[in-house]
Amino acid sequence: MALPAFNPFSIGLQLFHPIFTLVPIAVFPPVSGSGGSLGIPTPRSVIDHAKSTGANALVAVPFFIEAWSKSPEIVEYLMSLEFVAYAGLQLIPKIGNQLASAGVRLQSLYGGTEFGLTVSLLPSEDRMDWEYAKFLEEVD
Repeated sequence: MALPAFNPFSIGLQLFHPIFTLVPIAVFPPVSGSGGSLGIPTPRSVIDHAKSTGANALVAVPFFIEAWSKSPEIVEYLMSLEFVAYAGLQLIPKIGNQLASAGVRLQSLYGGTEFGLTVSLLPSEDRMDWEYAKFLEEVD
């Protein structure tokens, strides 16, 4: 929902993953609810849409997660999710530690256009291991 639609990672996650796994996903609507103008995802609007769709996890760029970390209300919502994953850049360690200590289950994702996702989508049992990723068994 909070990924740029032109990125191969987001296309795979938002289009191919649900087709092959039959796992439903929520994507940001292409138009806003007021008059049909172009809907640009913002940190606040993504959280609002995640809540309204009943999402149980989020995948976002670190900038959104960093913005969300400033709101106690949003952090409380993030704590209720199964996980919050990020990709594209590293999350600032101070913010990641703050969120993990609060009870948010963070997951770092890694992959590439040429080879896809190489790490587990599910977070570590230890919330404070949020900076690390476990490679899939199929990756040699």
